[in-house]
Amino acid sequence: MLKQTYQQDEAEQILREAVKRAAQQEAAQATGNADVSHERLVAMAEELGVSPDMLAAVLNDRVAQGVKEQERAVEQKERQEFIGERKADFYPHLWSYVGVNFMLIAINLLTDRSHHFWAVYPILGWGILLLCHAMAALPTRGPVFDKEFAGWQGKRREKAEKLRQKAEREREAAARNAAQQQRRQQARSSGARAYDTAPGEAAAEAVRQVAGAVQDAVGVAAEALDDALRSLPREWPRPPRTPQRPRSAPRAPWWTDNDKDR
Repeated sequence: MLKQTYQQDEAEQILREAVKRAAQQEAAQATGNADVSHERLVAMAEELGVSPDMLAAVLNDRVAQGVKEQERAVEQKERQEFIGERKADFYPHLWSYVGVNFMLIAINLLTDRSHHFWAVYPILGWGILLLCHAMAALPTRGPVFDKEFAGWQGKRREKAEKLRQKAEREREAAARNAAQQQRRQQARSSGARAYDTAPGEAAAEAVRQVAGAVQDAVGVAAEALDDALRSLPREWPRPPRTPQRPRSAPRAPWWTDNDKDR
């Protein structure tokens, strides 16, 4: 027997499930399979009374959720790689510690007859360093781990960006070389045809090519000279002026003395 009253959450769940089943049934009847195009999805939403804005918001949320899940998966993969690299650096250190100290203990027991266990000193000293390495390499969470992981991610992204820029430069250089080769082949073929038909035109084309090369060289030299002149300082430093002695008072002209005598 069906219930006569429902709670608010229960009613929302029932309606959501009914809408989901109705959409699935409509899709199966319309297409015969589980795939539904975007246009059909919009039409189904209109039939069910769902506004286009609400449908667009739901689709945007799903896209954003998919992007976040993808970023989370990439970050998890990078985290596993970072942990693997740290452990790969630690375990050789551990095996070296065990092997070398086992050899020192054997030498100590076989050669020292005074029963002085001197192998304990390298064991303790090296063990402190190994413990510090283990504390830095083995933890997989915490603020220190997150900080080191962020630095590792930054270095990896910088390396990837440098590799991308290098590949792009190589690709551009290859394209330029291919274009130059094509132009040379075209020039050679045009020169051969001109030589076969009219030697004067071939010579003129060669002169034009030489003139163009000279013009390019002059332009490059002018740009280099302009850059060199721009790099020079605008005002050269002046040497300090030496202090000059004060001049004596000028003598009166001779005619003034004659006037006084008169």
